[in-house]
Amino acid sequence: MKRFIVLVTFVGLLTACHNTSFDSEKWKSWQEREQNMHERLDMVDDFISNYEIPGKPKSEIIDLLGSPDDTATINSSTWNYNLGPCRGIFSGISYGSLTIKFENNVAVEISKYCH
Repeated sequence: MKRFIVLVTFVGLLTACHNTSFDSEKWKSWQEREQNMHERLDMVDDFISNYEIPGKPKSEIIDLLGSPDDTATINSSTWNYNLGPCRGIFSGISYGSLTIKFENNVAVEISKYCH
């Protein structure tokens, strides 16, 4: 029974989310390094919850998040932002992304994935 409790606690610590308030400057200057590899992942839930993205034009998204990570997609209807490696014991080498879809240069949908 003790082993089970230790295992559950360990798994819980590995998969725990570390929610952090969204900081636009930190987001835009983020570079995936060992000391901050989860920085965007930790901010993304606060960003999604507290910023009404659907209805915002691309220019406002750029003000908040900067250009999409793949700048070749700047004129496309889907922008992706790298969130770094996902957390969790079963995530392996999964990476997260924030996806914003646009219609007529206005955001219509936002979602995050770990894949």
